[in-house]
Parts: sequence; C-alpha cells; structure tokens
Amino acid sequence: MVQPAGRELSNSLKSLTVNNGLTTGQQTTNNDGASAGQVFQLAYVGVSSSTFGTLTFGRQQMLVADGINALDPNRAAPAFSLLGASGAYAGAGSTEDKRMDSTLKYRVGLADTIHVGALYKFNNSNGGAGGTAVQGNLGGEYAGLAVEAYYSRIDDAVSLASLTATQVTGLPKLGFSSSNSLSATISDNTAYAVMARYQVPHSP
Repeated sequence: MVQPAGRELSNSLKSLTVNNGLTTGQQTTNNDGASAGQVFQLAYVGVSSSTFGTLTFGRQQMLVADGINALDPNRAAPAFSLLGASGAYAGAGSTEDKRMDSTLKYRVGLADTIHVGALYKFNNSNGGAGGTAVQGNLGGEYAGLAVEAYYSRIDDAVSLASLTATQVTGLPKLGFSSSNSLSATISDNTAYAVMARYQVPHSP
C-alpha cells in the first residue's frame, strides 16, 4: 500500500523510529502496525472448492481480523470505528499480528448457514515453537443474525514503541542506532472473541 502524500510504502515501524527521543509535543503521527514497508500487504496462493472449502498459504489476514472487518458496521476503518482505531483487537492482542507471514488458512461451509475456519502460522526459524500462531473460528447466519466465535493463541507476539530520550542516549554504548531501534514488548497472547451482527429486514 502506497501513501498518496509521501508516495512511500506504508511502514508503521518507520513511523515509530522517526519519533525516537522526541517529546510527545514534538512527535508526528506514529503507530505500531502490521505494515513494515512490504510491497504486498497480502500475498498468498491457494485452492478453492465449493464442496471442500478454501485452503490458502502466504501472508494473510488473520481470522479474528476477518471477523471484525465483516461484522463491524464501519468495516474497522481507523478513522470511524472504535475497533479499527486500535489494531490490537484485530491482532488478538498485538496490532502487528493483524496480518502475518507463513500462514496456512482453511475455511469451509458445513451447511448453508454454518462455517468453520482454522489458521496456523509456521515458525520462521528452526527450533522451538516461538513465533507460531493458531486461530479457530465457528460461525453462522440465520434470519439476518450473524454470530462468530474465535479462539486465538499467538506465541512471541511483538508490540513496538518509540524510544524515550534516555533510551536513545544509551544506544551508542550498546552499538545501536536510533534510526533502526525501537522498544519492544514480547508476549504470548491468548484471546477469545464472540461477535454478532443483526441486519434489520427491509420492507418490500
């Protein structure tokens, strides 16, 4: 995604680094997020069948984010939606996890009104289970009412923030630069969500 004003790729992490060491009054707009200068915010391949469902792999939007976008009346728009204003909801605890690389996602309809979904994120390195994610979804629609239930478990979720002036001062001693350093919080996040929407029938 390209920002029209600056003609640059969306980069939430850069928006944080340019505010390192600045007071709140000096800072420009900055926000942690899933956009980190990638050419494609979503990039995946897959197969689809009306009988067996859809299986996709690549950089994808997570299941919880799919649900918020589908059921929020404002489509999770950052400027108009309470849920969209903070990506932590769609990211099940961390806004960076709204979209993730190396994910396998499967969705299938069990009946005309019921569907299930599952997602697994593979670890990007060799070794332990750090960096993996699992999400599941069960939902359905009937007579204008849509209800969705979600489970999410994300290991080693990352949340980033700009550095304070004191932290920037200490960077040279550690061999780091303020142009590519940020404050990080690492957590294992488990989340549950139940979402619903009711559409009033239109009169003929």
